Amino acid sequence: MLGAVYLNRGDWLLHQAGTRMATYNADQWQPKFAVEYYINAKQQLRTSLQWVGIKAKQDQVYRVPAKPGDLVRESNPGVPRDFSISNLSFQARYRWEIAPLSEVFLVLTIQANQARPLGDSNFESLFGDAFDEPQFNSLVLKVRYRIGS
Repeated sequence: MLGAVYLNRGDWLLHQAGTRMATYNADQWQPKFAVEYYINAKQQLRTSLQWVGIKAKQDQVYRVPAKPGDLVRESNPGVPRDFSISNLSFQARYRWEIAPLSEVFLVLTIQANQARPLGDSNFESLFGDAFDEPQFNSLVLKVRYRIGS
């Protein structure tokens, strides 16, 4: 399976801190990839990759009023809080059936969730950094064995 979603968000309203809100113009890219390969009736290899990358540039800044009503636009918003997000999930799994209802699994998992100031980041660098600096890496060997007849 192969798929991708691209979104361009204008006037995306996000909370910043306290009573401060801001609108952002953002680009979001979400590719997805999955492959299952059956080596034979007892062996399987499966890989999947999902990634979400967001680049957001601050547009307007608002304050929530003390009394219920419309947001109040700030005339001096200060330094823009542009940001980027890179969220990656990758898994490769090998399964071997050693007997009926008995299997061995070897699973590699890589996960990253990065948020930082936008700077001059592009989607390629956001994706590459997620692989280079993952939050979580694991390699797991699992044996499931049926005992009895």
